[in-house]
Amino acid sequence: MDAAVKQINALIRGWYGYYKHTNAKSIFAKLQKYVEWKMAKYYCFIHKIPTVSSRSGINYKVRDYGLINLSGKIEYFRAA
Repeated sequence: MDAAVKQINALIRGWYGYYKHTNAKSIFAKLQKYVEWKMAKYYCFIHKIPTVSSRSGINYKVRDYGLINLSGKIEYFRAA
């Protein structure tokens, strides 16, 4: 799981670096939700939890592995 999180964090950092100066707030929110859902699914697969829909607090466990959070990281520049 740690290796997967490291690879995903590198990919997310790349996306963030490319799109950080654009109006991508909604895209980052959707991306964050999708990545957390996929990681929760992977966590359920590894720990043999039957369904992702029955997860209680699995998103918090996934975040404990060090998954990057994209909310609040967008920088806007105003034209002078």
